[in-house]
Amino acid sequence: MLRTAAAKVLAKDPDPASTKTLADAAGDKSWLVPAAALEALAKRGGPAVLDTISLGMSDKKEAVKYTAAAAVLRLTAIKEAGPEVKKKGLGRKSRK
Repeated sequence: MLRTAAAKVLAKDPDPASTKTLADAAGDKSWLVPAAALEALAKRGGPAVLDTISLGMSDKKEAVKYTAAAAVLRLTAIKEAGPEVKKKGLGRKSRK
């Protein structure tokens, strides 16, 4: 699906408008698109979208619910740890 692929690409786009686009995609009718959008929002690491992501936990599809729950956990951890964690990358192993 084109919209699912677009969500994955927008995860890496630094433009703040991409966050809005992904938040809008989280409400798409096809469960694949919201799941991809929620995952992309989590990868972007911006805790400001926690309210939007939380809405995904009441989706009918379990894949969307679980993706939303994982995104909430990730972004809550980033929020609580502060901006330094976002810069370093939460959960990423350094390669030496």
